[in-house]
Amino acid sequence: MKLLAQKKIALFSVLFLLLQFCSYAQDDYVLTEAPKDDKKETPSRFNRVDNPDYTNYFLTATAFTLKKKDIRLSGTNAFFMKGSYGLTDNLMASVNFSFLGSITASLKYQVNLTEDLKLGFSGGGGLLTITSPDSMMFIGGGQTMITYGSHSNNITLGVGYYHVKSTYSIDGATDELPLYKVYAGIEKQIGRKLFLLADIIYFPDHNLITGGIGGKILFSDFMSFVVGVTPITQEHQYVNNTQIRQSYVLPFVSFRMILD
Repeated sequence: MKLLAQKKIALFSVLFLLLQFCSYAQDDYVLTEAPKDDKKETPSRFNRVDNPDYTNYFLTATAFTLKKKDIRLSGTNAFFMKGSYGLTDNLMASVNFSFLGSITASLKYQVNLTEDLKLGFSGGGGLLTITSPDSMMFIGGGQTMITYGSHSNNITLGVGYYHVKSTYSIDGATDELPLYKVYAGIEKQIGRKLFLLADIIYFPDHNLITGGIGGKILFSDFMSFVVGVTPITQEHQYVNNTQIRQSYVLPFVSFRMILD
């Protein structure tokens, strides 16, 4: 039982790194003019501020991409960093790295189906983690998502597949790990500079559910603070048909500065 628990902890660590790889980070520093929402919001008593952070929720991505030549530097929980660049208005390149030893790259393409409906495709890969020259883990894959709404108020549905390859045994039996996921995310502006964010991800092959819920506030046109939690729950079934559910709640805190 103890050995199986250790294997599950190792698998959980891999999945946690994968979530960060798929999330495209959250905390943004935008150099160049902050992108404006293509759709004009209906005037309201809030005199709402345009949302400059529209490519992500907590752990999932929207179908939106950066505008051409916009640059974003991101950070999540002080461990995960990312740089993104708008190659065109519909194509974005990103490089992700963490202090845990990962470095990955990705491309994301946006298809404008209608003014309010966007289809997105992303793919990438790289080094997921490294503990020594003989202990490395690589990842590759992609996802597709469809987003309805504006930059400030939207909902997204997505599916993805990633494949992890390691130089050592991941769970005690194999050095490869296929990962399928389905997810949904939503963002709602509830005040002049206040947004609610929520997303959920399900990994069917591993009986794992996670996501995030919280809020984002813009202190000014160039500063914001995002805070929330990311619950993770997984059900394990052991050889004697005993089922054990393990749950965790991780904090999510990020800060963003936007420079025109």
